[in-house]
Amino acid sequence: MADSFFQNRPAHSGHPVLWRIAKAALLLSLLLPLGCASHTAKTNALLEREYQTMTDQDLTLYYYQLQDQIEIVDNSAGSPRVSLGFGFGSYGRHSGTGVGLSSDLPQPAPSQDLRERRNQVRLEMQRRGLTLPQ
Repeated sequence: MADSFFQNRPAHSGHPVLWRIAKAALLLSLLLPLGCASHTAKTNALLEREYQTMTDQDLTLYYYQLQDQIEIVDNSAGSPRVSLGFGFGSYGRHSGTGVGLSSDLPQPAPSQDLRERRNQVRLEMQRRGLTLPQ
């Protein structure tokens, strides 16, 4: 009797929709950091510049570039990151599913280094007697 039960049972087809979702989530998690890399590269390039040796005109331009990059970084930071995971499995005649949810701990603002450099540039502009941007 038990043999006939297993013979009439359809073959295990898996969960193709869940596999597609899992593959898409994995691909997205691998590609997402690439979008943030350009902001980081530009931020690092701005922070590496030596503002003390710039001309007055270049220093003013540099101030505005810092200000623009602060806005870009702050706007791209968005809301806190949240992770959502799904799991499923079976063992013999038992099966189960699971869902997990987590969020990152608060971190310092990514634009903090840019803000500190902007303040340093502002002080340098005051020292040179340049009009501070409002």
